[in-house]
Amino acid sequence: MKVKDSTEENTLHKELLTSLLILVLVVIIFVVLVGYFFRFRRHRKAVVTSGDKKMPNGILEEQEQQRVMLLSRSPSGPKKYFPIPVENLEEEIRIRSADEGKLFREEFNSLTSGYVQGTFEMANKEENREKNRYPNILPCKPFAFLLNQTGYKEKNKFIAAQGPKQETVNDFWRMIWEQKSAIIVMLTNLKERKEGCWTYGSVRVSVEDCIVLVDYTIRKFCVHSMSLRLWLSLQLHEGCKAPRLVTQLHFTSWPDFGVPFTPIGMLKFLKKVKTLNPAHAGPIVVHCRYEKCCQYWPSEGSVTHGDITVEIKSDSLVDAISVRDFLVTFNQSTQERQSRLVRQFHFHGWPEIGIPAEGKGMIDLIAAVQKQQQQTGNHPITVHCSAGAGRTGTFIALSNILERVKAEGLLDVFQAVKSLRLQRPHMVQTLEQYEFCYRVVQDFIDIFSDYANFK
Repeated sequence: MKVKDSTEENTLHKELLTSLLILVLVVIIFVVLVGYFFRFRRHRKAVVTSGDKKMPNGILEEQEQQRVMLLSRSPSGPKKYFPIPVENLEEEIRIRSADEGKLFREEFNSLTSGYVQGTFEMANKEENREKNRYPNILPCKPFAFLLNQTGYKEKNKFIAAQGPKQETVNDFWRMIWEQKSAIIVMLTNLKERKEGCWTYGSVRVSVEDCIVLVDYTIRKFCVHSMSLRLWLSLQLHEGCKAPRLVTQLHFTSWPDFGVPFTPIGMLKFLKKVKTLNPAHAGPIVVHCRYEKCCQYWPSEGSVTHGDITVEIKSDSLVDAISVRDFLVTFNQSTQERQSRLVRQFHFHGWPEIGIPAEGKGMIDLIAAVQKQQQQTGNHPITVHCSAGAGRTGTFIALSNILERVKAEGLLDVFQAVKSLRLQRPHMVQTLEQYEFCYRVVQDFIDIFSDYANFK
């Protein structure tokens, strides 16, 4: 009996030990999964939070939309924000900047996006879809939105437009002519051409092939180095000799801020780079982002876009602002040719991600535009960046804000942005741009301490 009892006891111990080990294993797996879950949530939260300060100027990320929409609201209704006397501005900025800018964030998130149902019918038509740079920032017209109440006390002072694409350059210049704009404010950089064949000095480049994959795109270019004799033969439509194949690998899964979510695509990309690089080749050239706007004016001479001919008359650079003068001519055959001067202010100090390093450049730009406006009349000022929302909205808001500061000594960023968003969605697109409006006004007051003299 004792042997039997001992055997049964040993069996029972083994079963208990096995059950205990299984239970411990399940607990360990559960703890690991919970830890991974919370780590994943922290990563997502960090990415969304970083979007406040590092979101590219022009693209409204879906994560940013979700973060704004899920923010809790006060049960007593939206908080009211009142104008700030300029003598209190420095203290107000200090208070709003405390606790990692909590009050700035609350104020910015109190603004509605500005979407109005039924306003994008034209933009969503089949013939116009290719004219929109971003699918989530759509104008009421194929290329621009004429803002009705955009000035401090003026109507139709500004036209907010997306940066012209190749498909919209004709529309852009026709708008300039029809709306009698004498000033163009450009707040983005140029976009390189990606198709066709061009000559750069003594080098001729043509696109031979393009393969689009999940994480990257492969483009193959045929490059000719032309001597004077070859260049002359090209002009006579004869062939060039000794072409060279250059392969471009464009990694498309790297977001504008942060890093790729998983390393798998990058590992495949690196493997493909090594595979396609010939053993006899020179160094691999590595670079980051193509820019946001095509060049819609001639570098020299003139160019015709539909009924409009644009001739460049002068091009100068002062600090971070290029000033270009164009002679724009309307060529409709049924009427006499009419010409008009248009001045473009191209601001180079605004990076594709973030804001200008300091406010003085923006103050100088606004002052130059206002001075030119006084000399040319009260026709609408055309303002564009890449999407016509973030930087464009910030410039227009600042122009109106500074006008009110000079006239009344009051600062009201909230109402200035709110009124613009009622006419065009996402004007002043990021929290960083919103805070920038406050800081530019502070810089303005520091530069011109006796601001009343500038009324």
